[in-house]
Amino acid sequence: MTIVKWTSILILTIIAGILLSQWLIDESVRQVPVCARLADPAFGRCLQNAELAVAQGESRITAIGIAVAIISTVALIVTIALTAQATAAATRAVELANEEIKQSKYVSSLELRPYLILEDVAIRYYCDIGGPVTGWSVAIKMQNAGSTPARYAVSRTQWQIFDVKPPGNFAFPWSGDVEDYSLVGPGGNITGNTEIIPAEVIDRVIRGEQRLHVWHWIEYQGFTPNERYRTETHVQMTLFAGTSQSRDLKFNANLHPRHNGMDEDCTCPLVTPYVTKAMRRSTPVSEHTA
Repeated sequence: MTIVKWTSILILTIIAGILLSQWLIDESVRQVPVCARLADPAFGRCLQNAELAVAQGESRITAIGIAVAIISTVALIVTIALTAQATAAATRAVELANEEIKQSKYVSSLELRPYLILEDVAIRYYCDIGGPVTGWSVAIKMQNAGSTPARYAVSRTQWQIFDVKPPGNFAFPWSGDVEDYSLVGPGGNITGNTEIIPAEVIDRVIRGEQRLHVWHWIEYQGFTPNERYRTETHVQMTLFAGTSQSRDLKFNANLHPRHNGMDEDCTCPLVTPYVTKAMRRSTPVSEHTA
């Protein structure tokens, strides 16, 4: 609106200057007297008046030239100012458009990426045929809640016993080699199991003598280049209603305040690299201690 207003004022000013100039020129010409005959006694006075009128006309024309120059200068300044303003507005519009494009790409990447989240926790026993239960394991089941496949997924599930509440800075160690990667489709799931926990350890946990903590992490990627994601899950297992030999042993899996999160909310950094092609490894991916 400001640009339109100033443009209109500029055009009207130029038109007014042109009309004023034309009027002054016409007025100057009209005021020059016409002398009749050379023999006329009043011819000399008429000639003087004519010269005076011409001089006045020249002064008016000079004034017109100055006025036109001033108007032209003002018009140039206004034009430069309007051009700068229009350029700034166009630049800002381009910046806003670029910001909207970036935001749109970011939102699309969030909407179209995979999300592996905790779905369920289960326990299972191990025994020889006809023999007693020798141990138990804890299974952490993750589901892909996203709309695209989770590619090159790698996970670890570990357990650890504490006599008291674990320290605030405790961490589970990295262990094992990456022998293969997994693919988890949208709505699909992947389960990680701990190593077998001996039956005598399970009995101490049931009696409340020790605390059983299970920690699980999984790392994966979608189709966004150079983006790899991580989800951490940490639960404290409460076992009851039986002994290690009770094959219907009951449990509660309580989420622990630490080591539960996704991506930037994770306690530990990524320990597996972005994968550019499927491959099998026979050496550890990382010596990192998570």
